[in-house]
Amino acid sequence: MKKLLSLLTICLVSQFSLFAQSDLVINEISYNPITPNNGPEYIEILNNGATTIQMEGMNIPRTAPNGVRFTFPKFSLGPGDMVVLSNDSTAFVQLWGVPCFDYAGFALNGGLELRLEDSTGKVLDSLTYDNAAPWPLTAAGEGSSIELCDPGTDNSLAFNWQRSTTFSGLIYRQRKMYGSPGKLNSCQNKPIIHARYRTFSVDENAGTVNIGVYLENSNGLASSTEVKAIGITGDITKDITFTSPTSIGFAGGMDERLDFSFTVIDDTIVEPDETILFVLQNPTNGVFANDTVMLTIRKDDNDNPVTRQLKLVGIMNKGGQNPDPNLVEVMALSDIPDLSIYALGCGNNGGGTDGIEFTFPKVAATKGKTYFVTRQPAEFKTFFGFDADFLDTAAGGGTTTATNFTGDDAMELYENGRVIDRYGLVDVDGTGEIWEYLNSWGKRKDGTGPDGNNFVASNWTYGGTNAVQGASVNDSATNPYPLPKEPVDTTSVGPYFSNTGTITAYPNPTSNEVTITGFNTAQSVVLMNVLGKALDSKFQVTNEAKFDLDELNAGMYFIRLTSTEGESHVLRILKE
Repeated sequence: MKKLLSLLTICLVSQFSLFAQSDLVINEISYNPITPNNGPEYIEILNNGATTIQMEGMNIPRTAPNGVRFTFPKFSLGPGDMVVLSNDSTAFVQLWGVPCFDYAGFALNGGLELRLEDSTGKVLDSLTYDNAAPWPLTAAGEGSSIELCDPGTDNSLAFNWQRSTTFSGLIYRQRKMYGSPGKLNSCQNKPIIHARYRTFSVDENAGTVNIGVYLENSNGLASSTEVKAIGITGDITKDITFTSPTSIGFAGGMDERLDFSFTVIDDTIVEPDETILFVLQNPTNGVFANDTVMLTIRKDDNDNPVTRQLKLVGIMNKGGQNPDPNLVEVMALSDIPDLSIYALGCGNNGGGTDGIEFTFPKVAATKGKTYFVTRQPAEFKTFFGFDADFLDTAAGGGTTTATNFTGDDAMELYENGRVIDRYGLVDVDGTGEIWEYLNSWGKRKDGTGPDGNNFVASNWTYGGTNAVQGASVNDSATNPYPLPKEPVDTTSVGPYFSNTGTITAYPNPTSNEVTITGFNTAQSVVLMNVLGKALDSKFQVTNEAKFDLDELNAGMYFIRLTSTEGESHVLRILKE
């Protein structure tokens, strides 16, 4: 709560002689400053005459509870001189470097009648300021005093006042301080355009932020300004969403405040505080006061690092969206204990990113192995002869949209919310592009990627037009989807299998015999072709099973193990 302060001794001395009462003018007021602890306020009185005025006994009476109250001691004010009164002379002198008197009470924030009277109670000057239009708006806690433009005019009329545009060099509460106590006022002959903040800090999760821009001293004509964003330590394309430059237009019929908006991008990247500068530029029918806003996006302690240990290695579309299978294939570049930090999102038809649409489950992945995601598990199994690893369906933990594509849509791979790899361009419809995969596929070249928030077309090979159209199984396609050569245990990480062991086949690829190990007891172990036809079977097998592939043609084969509990494990084998 503000405290009433006692009167102190005189701080300003001038020559004196007889005075002319009408020459004393209340000339500048700072009633709601943004300085520390909301003070100090000040009132400036000008001797607008040609003779020295004896001030002793003159006073400002209290006109409202807690309002200003002050009586001048023996003191004289020379022609053209000013005397300043404040509610805290010590803080005022430290801040402004100008001597002053102390008054009791306060220049009230909501408006106040100020009267200057002589010792007999005769009114020498009187006005009632307000914190709303038509009085200047930025004096109401936004960093500016109000100044009388011409001391010869009626200071009781709001249109004879302007907000100060004299910058003190000081910034408090993120705003510049304007005022000219003890100095001549300087008014503008054009509307004043003023950004509310000089500095502004937000958290990374702030979302949409509005910054006010004021128009004051309007002259009835339209005014405008552009707002441009400049990255300092921040990136205006990755840290915020903002169209730069953005135009702000004022109708000009009255003083007003309009906002420009931006959205802070809440990523998960570990990074320090980031700064972006907003600059007002190219004004029409106006001059600037504060024309810059320095935005600081504070460091987010919840951000997570990005390791880029998973990459996109394949994508396929067959027959549109349903019922034929789509797939996304990813590869682990190291052992990943928890895949749930990774996610997929589809950018449809060049409409930009749709963000995360499928998050991998909380399971481990093995270095060098690839994993398949689909939203059509039955059709996928029919086409390839083995189960996909992850289901992009409600049952599989997905939102049924990441793999809901038609061959002209981009795919994004996320880690901790940040794009770390990409197929296609999210803002380009893929129809007719080199990366189009309608009834076809794209496959990453070995040793490339991940490519970050970019699409590097030369890092991929493409199936070509209608590579898999009309095929009932992959091997019968005109240009089959290239399956990986390494063994794949779809059950070791799949969300719908319970096995946690490691079942492997070696050597793989093989030219004749293959050995399967890593299980305890299997009810059956079956060698199948890509159509699912059993070629050889073994039953009640313990620890190890062997098959002779010497008489089989080169190509892809599968081995299905079924446990006594009914669990299935599928391995992919390549015969050379």
